[in-house]
Amino acid sequence: MSKIINVSNRLPITIVKDDQRYTFKESSGGLKSGLEGVKETIDFLWIGWPGLAVEKSMEKPLEQEIKDKLGYLPVFMSEELADLYYTKYSNGILWPVLHNFIFDCDYQEKYFNAYVKVNELFAKKVLEVLEEDDFVWIHDYHLMLLPKLIREKTKKSVTIAFFLHTNWPSPEIFRIIPQAKQICDSLLYADLVGFHLLKYKSNFTHTCEDLLNTKVHDVIYYKGHMVKIRNLVLGIQPNKIFDTIDSEKTKIDMAKIAEKYKGKKLIIGVDRIDYIKGLDLKFKAYDLFLENNKEAVIFEQIAIPSREDISTYKNYEIRISTACNSINDKHGRVVEYRHESVDFNYLVALYRSADVCIISSLVDGLNLVAFEYIAAQRDRSGVLLLSKFAGCSSVFNTPMQFNPMDCSELARLIKKALEMPEIERKRIQQNLFKVIKAVMSVAVAVDDNPLVDVNSSPEKVAKRLQVIFLIGNLFVAAANHLPGAYRYAIYQSHGINRSTIELFYVGYYASTLLIGTFIASLADKFGRRLACIFFAVFYILYCLSFHFNLLWVLAIATVPWGIASALDQTVLESWLITEHRALSLDSQSLKRILGNTSVVKILTSIGMAFISQPLVQYFGYTAPFDVAIGILFIMVIFILLTWKENYGNKDTSSRTSFVAATKILRTDFRVVLLGLSSSFFETAVYIHGIQWTPILQSAKSLIIHDPIPLGYCFAGQVLFRFIGTSAFAKIAKHFRAESFMIVVFLLSAAGLSVPLFAPDAQWPILIGFFLYEFCVGVYRPSMSYLKSQYIPDEVRATLMNYMRIPQLLLVLAILLSHFSLFVVYILWMCMLLLAMIFMIVLRSLKVSDKEPSPPVTQVANDDSSAFLPETKQSKTSPPVTNVQETTL
Repeated sequence: MSKIINVSNRLPITIVKDDQRYTFKESSGGLKSGLEGVKETIDFLWIGWPGLAVEKSMEKPLEQEIKDKLGYLPVFMSEELADLYYTKYSNGILWPVLHNFIFDCDYQEKYFNAYVKVNELFAKKVLEVLEEDDFVWIHDYHLMLLPKLIREKTKKSVTIAFFLHTNWPSPEIFRIIPQAKQICDSLLYADLVGFHLLKYKSNFTHTCEDLLNTKVHDVIYYKGHMVKIRNLVLGIQPNKIFDTIDSEKTKIDMAKIAEKYKGKKLIIGVDRIDYIKGLDLKFKAYDLFLENNKEAVIFEQIAIPSREDISTYKNYEIRISTACNSINDKHGRVVEYRHESVDFNYLVALYRSADVCIISSLVDGLNLVAFEYIAAQRDRSGVLLLSKFAGCSSVFNTPMQFNPMDCSELARLIKKALEMPEIERKRIQQNLFKVIKAVMSVAVAVDDNPLVDVNSSPEKVAKRLQVIFLIGNLFVAAANHLPGAYRYAIYQSHGINRSTIELFYVGYYASTLLIGTFIASLADKFGRRLACIFFAVFYILYCLSFHFNLLWVLAIATVPWGIASALDQTVLESWLITEHRALSLDSQSLKRILGNTSVVKILTSIGMAFISQPLVQYFGYTAPFDVAIGILFIMVIFILLTWKENYGNKDTSSRTSFVAATKILRTDFRVVLLGLSSSFFETAVYIHGIQWTPILQSAKSLIIHDPIPLGYCFAGQVLFRFIGTSAFAKIAKHFRAESFMIVVFLLSAAGLSVPLFAPDAQWPILIGFFLYEFCVGVYRPSMSYLKSQYIPDEVRATLMNYMRIPQLLLVLAILLSHFSLFVVYILWMCMLLLAMIFMIVLRSLKVSDKEPSPPVTQVANDDSSAFLPETKQSKTSPPVTNVQETTL
């Protein structure tokens, strides 16, 4: 990454004109403070409006001075243009609609024309400084046309992220905006679109589906590129508040507050003057409380001035101040109304001193006042009364929530909060404080990750991720493939005939389908690392069963074997992809890790095949299974020490996860086609794994050796799989995965057709198997990459198990039918040809939709859980330094 270009409506500076001379200084704010850590480690440039019109002749000199001294790049505009763009359209149309207030929107076409013109000015400024691999981070509703304007005017490889700091309404509300479709279209030109809460993200995706007639999940291919849609709670940095609490100035302010309100319970409110904050309802409820209670109480309301040049806001402030005066006239001096900004030390002192804090928002994006109050209370017992409609109400699970429209309810809650026993107040506060620590900053996911060092480059982080994932897979592959060549033979050694052995495989596949699929899906909720541990437990139980020469024990052991297989096939890959996205690494590194993982698995398989041959010769058929148990114990210790737990959506029930996966299958035909293609090919893989031993044993001419060296034959097949995996990287440089997979399926069918035409020739059959295994080697990393592009992360394990159901049903049907080997050959051909047909249809859909998937080798920021700047700031998460900013 070359640099971060941060783009917002306002720059964090204040410009003053004095005697034809302009002076400027930096101003504080939550966004500015949050980006300080980024500026220290990455080349950083901030573009925005300085908030004041400047004479044309002074624009260039002032721009250069601001850039040289502060590293900011101003976008200048006339007062008239600023009024039309900012006051009339951004805050007169977009702001109310985004917050579900549609009754007072005065739309005129010239307002939108001004909005377009300003977005074009911003785009021009960005393009002046844009370089290859830059990260453009665009903020908020003032600049929603900017992603498309930048994308269409540059051919450079850049990443564009857009984050909305407000609510996003339902499609029915948003479509009221005449340019709703144009705005949604522009936002999808970003690589990443982010929102505070899941419901905002959901509303946005539904709006896009409604207006653009396109299916939107967490990932969408839109007009030739991939867009990620994510929600991210932007919390606060409690340490900043803790440090302020301990400062001398804050202690002095607290002493003054205590003296001023001595003998009274203190209720506070901290809000911008805005009709979405429900201040009028708050004071109506307070008035109702005072009428029925004689508590010694005082209400200090900090009402921060906002958009005073807009008549709606000016009139609203008059209503609030009038209501406060009326309450004081009626009940005595019970309201301290302050229509002003206050310094941060006083604000923290007020938070710390208050017995009750009331947030009565009718709707807002998040509302950080709740976070600040709880952090400031820390070890105290203040009570937060929180509107059910505040954005953060879904973050804080508190019994003290209310409907701000129900003033009687709020009046009762005020009384309850003031009379609540100390032990109950502390219990509620401590529970909320735990939430604060959990979302204390946008970097929390990175700070908790043992892979990440704040000074690490993305390349080093990707390398560490690759190392621990490859080692984990090495253990899994070793345990799987050490006994791999002798699964069939060990059953034969127990005197079991072919029909019974196939029934054991039926038990294995049935348990994979009926039990394993369900258990593997739970990994999304309870954790992928935990599921890897359970894989080891179930596989160990399976290996131990061969020490019992009892038919019923061997039969029952197929159940843990099937469950272990289901976990192996899904959870490791799901863990990697989720971890990769949490670390904000690019898709090239994911492709590299997947390819290298296939290589490691294959080389391990080859090594295990050669080791298993002498193990069986000297120690018997159970020896490979016993050694596998030891390997699995080592694997468990390694994973516990090095892998971080991750989830799909751990707050979602298993039923919800299944429902979400089912919905995706119903609505996205491409996922269905991918699943069917994978299922038919994997069916052939599984049948080959069962039948290759008896097929070679049944051939009586062109003998390889007598007896057949099964371990070495297995090693040869795995070697060719390795060659295919190595070829994958070279093939992927020139062709899309959907294209070359068609050829892979065709060659696979050719390799497995040899037993059909020469059933008695061992050497030709083995050579055909080698060709087939080469194709499997190409297939594995290709399909892993395609799944990472098509399948949403939150239900990845669930959906991947859904995709295995057709495969398992096919395997069970074939095994239960006890077909002759000749019929098995025919079925092989059919399944591989069907896999090819489904891939052809998938490829044609991509072409007809004009939404080609990105090349496997394309380098792109595959950021799925957070914006890059947030990831980089790590230990310097956004402190709260200005109440005007943080209460937005």
